[in-house]
Amino acid sequence: MKIKVIILSVLFASFFYLTFLIKDLASLSIPKINPKETIYLSLEMKRREVEKAIDMLKEDRTEEAIIFLKDERLSDNVFAKFYLGLILFETGKEKEGLELIAKSIKEEPVLYDGYYPDNVRRILNIVSDKIIGRDEFREYRHLIESKLKGGCG
Repeated sequence: MKIKVIILSVLFASFFYLTFLIKDLASLSIPKINPKETIYLSLEMKRREVEKAIDMLKEDRTEEAIIFLKDERLSDNVFAKFYLGLILFETGKEKEGLELIAKSIKEEPVLYDGYYPDNVRRILNIVSDKIIGRDEFREYRHLIESKLKGGCG
């Protein structure tokens, strides 16, 4: 009889303990994941892949940067497309460069998002200023300016 009482009291105490734990778990809120933060993290990983080429550009090693950015492994990297387009634009292949820049900002709107810390808005402003008044690049200028102003382009 004593064993039955001990077993029942242990079961009874365990039941109340588990009920108390479940009540505490139910009161906890599940943190919401911001989808933009996920995009920012994936873009940051893509940017780090291209970091070496960005450093090469800062050191005026343009040819090496072009070779690096044309690597097949970076074919789906929007930063690689953008910076390759920028290099082509700056080295005289303006049409090809603007085509790649336009393709990359259409493909990934976060590139020019003001809240994204490594956005390319400053570079887009410089490119836009360089093509002002040139009719053959009017569509690219319109696209870049509309993206910078927050339009759909």
